[in-house]
Amino acid sequence: MRQDTLIILDNGHGGIKEGVYVTAPSKMHKFKDGLTIYEGVFNREIVKKLVYKLKTFGIPFLNLVPGPEDTPLKDRVKKANRGGQTLGRQSYLY
Repeated sequence: MRQDTLIILDNGHGGIKEGVYVTAPSKMHKFKDGLTIYEGVFNREIVKKLVYKLKTFGIPFLNLVPGPEDTPLKDRVKKANRGGQTLGRQSYLY
């Protein structure tokens, strides 16, 4: 991997905070069998596994939203671009 590469992880929507899904009901899907998928929770599980692997292999990364908050896209883009500037370029793709 190139030395000037920074992996930016963006799980998008909020997770569960104090027992409440913070972006309900717009970012959740209930299936006919009763199963409910919370997009922000699902995304965070994927990001958590990616963070573990990236740390294991010493690959630099920036996790834009490590907590359960629902951070607006414009704020995530700013944070990503600040991280990219440390490499001399902007790096957020959406």
